Parts: sequence; structure tokens; C-alpha cells
Amino acid sequence: MRPDSELTVDGVPVCLRRLVRTVPSARLRLSAGLPCRWSVFGADGQGWFPEGAPRRHDFHGLPYFHGDDLVLDVPADTLTVTVTRGMEYGEALTAVTLSPARSTPYG
Repeated sequence: MRPDSELTVDGVPVCLRRLVRTVPSARLRLSAGLPCRWSVFGADGQGWFPEGAPRRHDFHGLPYFHGDDLVLDVPADTLTVTVTRGMEYGEALTAVTLSPARSTPYG
């Protein structure tokens, strides 16, 4: 959806400008040296996934995907990144603040 998209309800136009937030894009590279379970999400809970990854959410509603050495197109904003390997391992969690049009490595 874009701010200039048009929507009508029962023939009445609805303004979408307040529903769409435009943010510059950035790239986030995730690497752990072996396949892991990753979650990348914003303060509003919106999840971000690598291209082609299934859009999965766990029991708590958190988005997740598996892989290693992945690149995601994300908003240039502060995002939370979690990574874990399995039940026998701990989970790492951090907040990353991304700059527009730059690639930011994590892992």
C-alpha cells in the first residue's frame, strides 16, 4: 500500500495517508556460521523476513525463519533481532538501528 493508493467504502473515498508510514530502506545481513532460528521485528511487532522465506509466527506471535548468512530488506529504523540454535542453546537478543541505504551485518 502506498500513501497515494485509492480506497472506497460504499462509494466513499477513504484517505490512507495517515495509515502509511514511509521509511527509507536498509539491508540487514544475518550470519552465525551455522543455520539458526532468527526473528527480526520492529517496535510494533511487524516482522521482516528474507526473500522467499515462509512467513511463520511462533506461539507468542513472534515472526521467525531459519537459515544462515541471510540478507533482509528492512526499514531504516530500530529493530529487534533474536537468534537461537535449539532448546539446548540460549537465545541472543539485541536491538539494531539501521541507516538508510546501508548494509548492516549482525551475527
